[in-house]
Amino acid sequence: MPEGSTPQKEVMRLVNGLASYLGVTANGISISTLWDAKPPDAALGEPLHEFLKEVGASTFLYENYQSAADFRDDYREKLNKNPSIGKTFTQAQFDESVRRMDVYKAWLLDAVLEMGKKHTVVVTQSEDVKSNYRDDPPPAYYIQPAWHQWWGSSVLGAPEVVIPAGQMPYKSRITGVTEHLPVMASLLTQPGSDTQLLELTHAFLEGVGRPTVVKSGSTMFKIEGKAEEVPANPWL
Repeated sequence: MPEGSTPQKEVMRLVNGLASYLGVTANGISISTLWDAKPPDAALGEPLHEFLKEVGASTFLYENYQSAADFRDDYREKLNKNPSIGKTFTQAQFDESVRRMDVYKAWLLDAVLEMGKKHTVVVTQSEDVKSNYRDDPPPAYYIQPAWHQWWGSSVLGAPEVVIPAGQMPYKSRITGVTEHLPVMASLLTQPGSDTQLLELTHAFLEGVGRPTVVKSGSTMFKIEGKAEEVPANPWL
């Protein structure tokens, strides 16, 4: 864990607080390491990242292409030519990716959530925390791979709640003063537990004295005292 205040430490403080509130021990895991230790038979020995390498793009882009069929037909009829849209993924590739996603889903339910054995809550950092200046070039188009935490609830059909874990001070190169970035944590649990997860999350936040409402404006929470001056990129 990096020295000083970091997004990871803010999330870990929330994890430890939740574990204490529930009276349980939090277990840290690596999904890819757990996959290597307890792989599904259907993976045929492929590492997690290799097994899911094309799943995100081939499912997302294939369905996007199919959903634009009416547009392409109208375009050809009106302009007598094809639109500039690349048909990259085939039906066979899409079907194979769906099969792999189903394997991944079954494995997550069994090896991570341990359905039928435990009531597991998976807590992850929702996304990377970094400044996003308007004069920076926009990033290239990118689809998160299927092992990314943003895919979790969609793959599983499971409830997920994203809550504030803290805020990170940094020195803005635009304003020259200390600003704050939000640090968010994701709580995910087994399918069919939507109401229970919402109730647990609200009870936990209130029970440990964490805010259930955030401010509008430049900070989520009130800053007590003078903000500490920090490097422009404290998360590096």
